[in-house]
Amino acid sequence: MQSHYSSPLPQEEHLPAIRSIKGPLHLSQKPKIVLKRLQSETRQNIRLSWTSKLMNWKAILDDQKEYRELITKIELYNQKLKVQKRRKRVSPH
Repeated sequence: MQSHYSSPLPQEEHLPAIRSIKGPLHLSQKPKIVLKRLQSETRQNIRLSWTSKLMNWKAILDDQKEYRELITKIELYNQKLKVQKRRKRVSPH
């Protein structure tokens, strides 16, 4: 008696994985595709990390600018106070 059940060939086990990737591919091309995907993801992660670093630097520079402006205002106010004190001392009348 012949059974209608046929065992899958070893090559057939790999077909669903290959079919999930678009286009006709050979088994030898699969590692290249995986490598390209990893490279693409790595590049994207590097771009994102650089973007976040640049944004952090921009925030730091903005904070420094604001700090310098406040220091300048304080220095101008102190100079104004010194000038007022000198005027009061100079004229003892």
